[in-house]
Amino acid sequence: MIHIYTDQNLLTAANRPHVFPLLFDLWYNKAPDPKISKHYQLTTPIEEADILIYPIAINRAITQFGVTTLKRQLQQWKTHQKPIWTYTEGDYGISLNDEQIWQFRFGGFDSLLTANTQIMPAFIPDPCSIQKTRFFELEKAKMPQIGFVGFSSTKLNVWSKALAATYYGNLKRLLGKDPTDFQGFYPAAYKRKQVLTTLEQSPLIETSFIHRDQYRAGAIAPAQRQKTTAQFFENIFQNPYTLCMRGAGNFSVRFYEVLAAGRIPVLIKTDVRLPLPEQINWDAHCVMIDTPATTARELYQFHQAISDTDFRAIQTRNRQLWQTHLTRESYFCTLHNALKSSL
Repeated sequence: MIHIYTDQNLLTAANRPHVFPLLFDLWYNKAPDPKISKHYQLTTPIEEADILIYPIAINRAITQFGVTTLKRQLQQWKTHQKPIWTYTEGDYGISLNDEQIWQFRFGGFDSLLTANTQIMPAFIPDPCSIQKTRFFELEKAKMPQIGFVGFSSTKLNVWSKALAATYYGNLKRLLGKDPTDFQGFYPAAYKRKQVLTTLEQSPLIETSFIHRDQYRAGAIAPAQRQKTTAQFFENIFQNPYTLCMRGAGNFSVRFYEVLAAGRIPVLIKTDVRLPLPEQINWDAHCVMIDTPATTARELYQFHQAISDTDFRAIQTRNRQLWQTHLTRESYFCTLHNALKSSL
């Protein structure tokens, strides 16, 4: 059992969307997952706690209270000589170079992240529930079949908007109006389109791509969003492989959706850090691509080398991995088991 202290005054209804994810079960959820209750417990005396958790996303806290107030509270907590867990919501993280502070975020560049930065998976709904289907395995075909549905475009205005957004975001950071890390220019939709086009031209693989000119095809109305969501997951379930490339924050929500569906992500590596690297052998669950230009050849080689039995087995393992390590509850339970001995 890990005992946790947090500032309960900030655990309000208004702050619920911005709360440290573990606190959903420990505070807001009236029927918390029994596994969470078995591994974690809130405590009021700070002296009895093993870990101190700042209750809401620190980028939210800076917006609400200012950076000075946040730093003052963290400095006060540090006097107790206990690990402090913080969380950054959204695409971009905030780097705090302090060995006592553990930073939880969804993405970032591995070479720039501190050793005590913990990458969380995107906590997503179960694709099987969304599609009202049970998990099923696909049989191995002669050629690898790879799918993708999403925003991908080499139009100049898409590239220009990405550039303008990057400059504007970094200007806000420079002026102290945005506390998140500075970002390099990466036109995600443009890069995706380049890779997808190359794959479509390859004779080594079969592709099933739906290119969108906008995020979610610009769907706003509920019926439209439901339709585009169904197309998205149908494509994942029908293809054993799905291309996964980074978005704005150097991580891919699609990556976790593919795993949850029991399919095989083809991940273009971009100095990414994945969750729980000490507990998960990621090479056993996906096809890692170092150079985008060689994606088709590397996927073909992977597909030819894997047996029919192992091809079905990796699908089942990926579904199980999501269930046992990558849901919100299972992620924090796995983290508990890894950290308990060191606290």
